[in-house]
Amino acid sequence: PPGGGRAPPAIMYLSERLGVQHLGVVHNNDAYGNAYARALQKVARELAPTMQMQIIDMPFVKTPENFVKAVSFLKSTKYRFFFAIIEASTDYKPLMEEAYKQGIAGDGKHFWIFSDSVTPNTVVGEVLRNSPLHLAARGACTLASIGGMSDGSGEGNPYDAFVESWRSMNNRHDLDVIRRKRPDAYDDDPEYEGQVPDDIFFANGPGWVAPFVYDSAVALGLAACNVTRSNPPGEYFTGEAHYRAALRTRFEGATGNIVLNGETGTRDPLSATFMLTNYVEEDLADGEGDFVMLRASEADVFRNGQWENLAPFVFNDGSTTPPEDLPTKEVDMNYIGWGF
Repeated sequence: PPGGGRAPPAIMYLSERLGVQHLGVVHNNDAYGNAYARALQKVARELAPTMQMQIIDMPFVKTPENFVKAVSFLKSTKYRFFFAIIEASTDYKPLMEEAYKQGIAGDGKHFWIFSDSVTPNTVVGEVLRNSPLHLAARGACTLASIGGMSDGSGEGNPYDAFVESWRSMNNRHDLDVIRRKRPDAYDDDPEYEGQVPDDIFFANGPGWVAPFVYDSAVALGLAACNVTRSNPPGEYFTGEAHYRAALRTRFEGATGNIVLNGETGTRDPLSATFMLTNYVEEDLADGEGDFVMLRASEADVFRNGQWENLAPFVFNDGSTTPPEDLPTKEVDMNYIGWGF
């Protein structure tokens, strides 16, 4: 699904699983970030009408002041839950360090969720113990669409069947066929890797993208077959007819039940699979060094239109209990107000 297509599972998780009623959103001012933020607002009105949302955008090319301003805005809301739709390579580190500096990350009282532009590879690894990035990142999570997931049964699961077929192509005959289809080099791309290495390309599994590409090709093929049946013999179909037929195509693919939105042509998000990856800390082997390990834990999966828990979700304070939605109101019992 496109950026906005991730909004339904996001709002469902935040409202139904965590009880969030107040959400702060920071996003890049680009096509992806704007669409994602608008979709969060729209879906919240439909699925969680009592949820209040405050949103701030940042320019795609930023200065340090942009991070200060965005975090200051989020802090002013007094919210505890924040959704960041940002660029991993340029935004993740400065945003989280500024959030820690201003006291809305790393204190055990706040929760951060990232869009899939912040992949687990951005977060996991060794970090300096008690550094701002260590304290801010633990207990955070990334919501991302995935190409499918094994159900552990070993049979009857389309994704498992796809993975098995993928790995079966790790043989010399199939690799030679692919090599004959791939050019040795691209003049315009000196970094192009050229040929497929032996025993590597298919051995490690398909990753997240290949199952989507596979299902897209099947959908277009089935649509071509369906539209051809309605045409007179020997008559070619038009691009528009092919597109309309694709919108009506339904099948169970490697990534789940394939259902397309009849108006936009995009994947119905409720038919896709999403993973919520939780970042948890653990000591290294010696347990006493200057560094700790942040690792990725697959905590919850969204499939068949609902969330399923896979592992305990660990929040920033190290517990499995989500923080309060808003700060607790404190009353000075030694003060008598004017309204008494």
